[in-house]
Amino acid sequence: MLAEQVASLPRVPEQELKLQQSLDEALLLAHLLREGTGDPIVQGSVRLTVDQGSPRDHLNRRVPMQAWTEHTQSLFEEARAKGEILPHADVEALAKLFVGAFTGVQVLSRIMTGRADLAERVADLYRHLMPSFAMPGILVRLDFSPERGSRVYEAAMKQRESAAASTTDAARTLE
Repeated sequence: MLAEQVASLPRVPEQELKLQQSLDEALLLAHLLREGTGDPIVQGSVRLTVDQGSPRDHLNRRVPMQAWTEHTQSLFEEARAKGEILPHADVEALAKLFVGAFTGVQVLSRIMTGRADLAERVADLYRHLMPSFAMPGILVRLDFSPERGSRVYEAAMKQRESAAASTTDAARTLE
């Protein structure tokens, strides 16, 4: 379960700006982690990853963190290739920073509000960190609103349902 954490999430629709796509993915994860309305499997997987547990539980918590870091780094590399990121930015270091910071804000949000304010905390995180490496002309085009998370969630779920329906139709054709 931990090893498949990144791959199992619904995909956000492709965005012209890769930095917006990164933010959208974080807002989607925030939506999926919300208590009561989120996805219990995602919540459990993240809880297993973040909670320290015991060495005897034999869970390799590095695997999902490494997967998140690699995924984030690849998005930032795409953003750099498209001219969205300042030339001096170290995308590997940025990916580690964002994964670590997201982990921290989601833990804080879980403790303080049961993750009720997680979308706001994620939007704040991106709004405050992105100016250090995003091109100014790109920065002004990004939508940092926490409400965007609900719209991204709806679009991602529709996209997932369409893909599932296509797979089902293809399987029926083969029968």
